[in-house]
Amino acid sequence: MRKIHTKIILGDSRNMQELKNESVHLVVTSPPYWQFKDYGKGGKVFIKFDSTKYDHQGNLLCYLYFRNKTFINAHLIKNALADVDTSLNFKYKSKFIDLQDNSNKEAIG
Repeated sequence: MRKIHTKIILGDSRNMQELKNESVHLVVTSPPYWQFKDYGKGGKVFIKFDSTKYDHQGNLLCYLYFRNKTFINAHLIKNALADVDTSLNFKYKSKFIDLQDNSNKEAIG
């Protein structure tokens, strides 16, 4: 079984001295741009917001989609690359919990 280590660091991504080189496989940020970011070759990430835009710590809460309508949040959860924050209420909470539960069952069985 693959073991995943998750660590959330709030701070400036330009100063990550607590991380070893080549130890990060995924970084999710709340960048200061409006609706989308061009990732080259026509690939864009689109942002949609829920009824609550920020959590109590000021972190941006959003849903991310690729142009082909891939739901990035769901993809990360389904592949056990992210966990669901059950302390908040949001539109896709039950869907995300189901994806996480199924992912956990597949990892065990």
